[in-house]
Amino acid sequence: MLSNGTLSTSHDPGPPPIEHDIENATDRYLLKLKTYAKALPYSIESNSRMQELLDFICMRIVQTVQARDYDPGFLQWDSMLTYWSYLKYPIPKEKRILLVDLYYSMCTMPGMPLHVIATCSDALENLTRSKNKLSIGDIRLPWLPILDILRHDLFLTRRQFEVSQTSYYMGAIASTVQRFFHPAAIDQMLEIFVPTINGTNLNSLLSSQFFMLTFLPQSHPQSYLPMLFRLWESVNSYMFDERMFHFLAQLVEIHVDPTISDPKTIDEIPDDARSENEGRPNWNKNDLSSTGLWTGIFKDVGIFADYDWHFIMCKCLASMEIPLADSGSLTTGPSADNQAGFEISRLPKPTWRIASLARIIVYSMAPDGLPTSPSSAPTPLGTPFASGMNTPRHQSSSVGDYLAAPLGKLPFLSLKSYVGGSKALDSLVKLIASTESFFHPSNSGAWTVDLTAFIKHVAYEFNKRWHEEQRSDCKTPMVCLICY
Repeated sequence: MLSNGTLSTSHDPGPPPIEHDIENATDRYLLKLKTYAKALPYSIESNSRMQELLDFICMRIVQTVQARDYDPGFLQWDSMLTYWSYLKYPIPKEKRILLVDLYYSMCTMPGMPLHVIATCSDALENLTRSKNKLSIGDIRLPWLPILDILRHDLFLTRRQFEVSQTSYYMGAIASTVQRFFHPAAIDQMLEIFVPTINGTNLNSLLSSQFFMLTFLPQSHPQSYLPMLFRLWESVNSYMFDERMFHFLAQLVEIHVDPTISDPKTIDEIPDDARSENEGRPNWNKNDLSSTGLWTGIFKDVGIFADYDWHFIMCKCLASMEIPLADSGSLTTGPSADNQAGFEISRLPKPTWRIASLARIIVYSMAPDGLPTSPSSAPTPLGTPFASGMNTPRHQSSSVGDYLAAPLGKLPFLSLKSYVGGSKALDSLVKLIASTESFFHPSNSGAWTVDLTAFIKHVAYEFNKRWHEEQRSDCKTPMVCLICY
């Protein structure tokens, strides 16, 4: 109604009512739903009503599986579950666990149609995406069924071969549920994977690497990480490098929380997902034992030793495709990859190496020493440059320091200093400074996209970690925080 040229609000009904079980909720996910409800111009169903509908959908899904009515029965009710999840109502943890177990069992069921496996793979990814909603303490899954399918399907003889995406979907499913594989199975996995490595066959190397990095639990890498680095040193392959970068990026991100790799948690996790032919070998781990309070697997630079970190940074520089004096040194990796069989291309691709490298560097940042003294130069003091003219050279000692050293007058002379007090940040500064001339528009080339994307991803990952450490539930130790 118009009154005096203005819109009358006398009959404004106000905001739509919110159901009682949502308005008075205290659960974290129901509070999110309440926020959504307040932003909508209409009222929504109560949580109790939607949970009844979820129970009905789950019942129908189970009935279609029991009746082996996969298409169209199961696919139709799976789509109903997907539409239900779009409404942002929370799925109780007990129902989520049962659904994950059901979908995983269907993925590994013999004779299951591939399009049904694809649907189950997508559902598994949606149900397990949040690490806060499900953990290995809630559910464990067997790893041997997927491995058996992968090993049988990946390298078929030409007579048996048929075009299918079975290897892709099995690899994707294994990557999705990797964090639900029991860490007690690491020794058994190594007993299976390591003997299959054939250094004279690139297909063997790449497939064995895929199996190890896809199935080995990331929560306790103490037993196998040094072995992976020694194997990496002996392989010259861009495909091998890219998957290693992807794996290490995942490792460094989860291990900012030191409790992830605590050996005591292995015995605390129920071992209730063991396959029939799966053993539990117990290798000697005296070199991995720790006494006292567990402080994580932190070493010289994040979770890496100095030698391994230098190797990663060398690979990082080589992966930028920057031309060197030896023009053939950058082409040997791609040339070697040409010898790989087409079967390897059927496996899921890793994340782009540039994004993985940025994450490795950012999540390896921690106070490692004294910070370098500030400088008024455009780049930090001590940064190396090709010309040596832009930044003053950092003099670490003088004649007076040399004469005073035996007298013990400089107790802190032996302590090394780094940019920001962090070895990872110092390495990043040196990497950018050493490639500075390749950022100039007059020196653009194939490397320009990689360099600019690297800077973008470093900024993104640093901003992400910064905000993670501002949260009250941050588990990063105080000595490893990048923000004080």
